[in-house]
Amino acid sequence: MTPYAIFIHISLTFFITVNGQITCPVCTDPYNPDSCTGTQQCHSHDVCELHVHLSDRNRVNYICHNSHACVNQQTHACNPYTHDTCTFCCNSLQSCATERQDLFTTRFTAAMSTLQPTSFVPTAAPTINATTASMCIRCDSNPCNESLIPSLQPIQCPSTQPYCYTDVVQDAAGRSVYKGCANENFCRTKYWDYSAVSVACSRYPYSSSAYLECTFCCLGEGCNRADRPPQYTLVNF
Repeated sequence: MTPYAIFIHISLTFFITVNGQITCPVCTDPYNPDSCTGTQQCHSHDVCELHVHLSDRNRVNYICHNSHACVNQQTHACNPYTHDTCTFCCNSLQSCATERQDLFTTRFTAAMSTLQPTSFVPTAAPTINATTASMCIRCDSNPCNESLIPSLQPIQCPSTQPYCYTDVVQDAAGRSVYKGCANENFCRTKYWDYSAVSVACSRYPYSSSAYLECTFCCLGEGCNRADRPPQYTLVNF
């Protein structure tokens, strides 16, 4: 193994708590992996997905993500010459801690801090501030009945959820679409920290055979009607 490659073996035996959820880490300082001592509860079909942003001084964050999509997108060999963001999956606080320890050795940290990746970097969306809540497409069913989406009328969102979101999940069970109102934490976690830097989510229309989850947040009346909102409506944090 070269100094610039790390191989992670992922177990697909998920740790489920008594209430049908798993517990994942939260990092209080995104530039210090030792700070990932907080916790968040994720659904039983999710895993803890770790993002290491190589182009931003190894910034780290965890999100709850669909298990199949995470495993499909995980980075087995994290190489600073070819990756902008590396993705890893774990399924409990202990397995995540072990994974971080394996990743952030002295050699790994030194190598990543001195190199810049050359892979795809998405074009940043224009900066838009949520001064007023949007009117969003919101599905009554969960997930959406896709045949009804074109006829849905935008609904006023509450001030606590000023953004519109659209979420597309493709896994072994098929394709599911979710749409509605969202708060900033949801959009930062699901969209800005994950989908905005995901190569798979940048390739639209999505491959029908790919396991993925892509979430986009936007501002503007009905901006989330399409699977991928118009570029000029996307939120930039």
